[in-house]
Amino acid sequence: MAHITEETINIAGMALTYSLSSNLAEIENAIYLKTGCKVDLNNITWEANANLAESAKDLMNKHRAEYSMTVYLDGYLDVKKYKHVILNKRAGDTWFLANFAEINGSLFEVGLSGLDLAIEDCAEAFCYLGHNYFNRFQYDLAIENFEKALSLDPDNAFAKYMLADLHDPNGT
Repeated sequence: MAHITEETINIAGMALTYSLSSNLAEIENAIYLKTGCKVDLNNITWEANANLAESAKDLMNKHRAEYSMTVYLDGYLDVKKYKHVILNKRAGDTWFLANFAEINGSLFEVGLSGLDLAIEDCAEAFCYLGHNYFNRFQYDLAIENFEKALSLDPDNAFAKYMLADLHDPNGT
């Protein structure tokens, strides 16, 4: 039984690349090759991942990979396009997730405090974090971050759009 070193697969949609590995250093190298960002994954925060697609689980199990990495290109209105890195970790039948955003050429962990502590003066970072909270249905935190973005960049159209939507979801 040989462990794979890395497999790159084309997948549909906005995904740029998909990598599998049983070695965290290889995933770090793949992130560097695919985003241009260096990152140390030894101290990242893993969250429980109950939503990992069955196809990803099957692929990881098939290759006996402990980690998978997907790089997406995200873009919202006039906010610059980000590379969004999602890592999955397999521990037996348990699955974990780590989320990163590339902002201004650096990768930042998107978690409970990752971006808001890492970049205090970047409106785009607060937009990204606000959108992440919005997707998790944590609307108070989303509003807080979009308001921080507007305090840094009063003309940020995405923050304005999201705040309007959060305050009046029916568009009335």
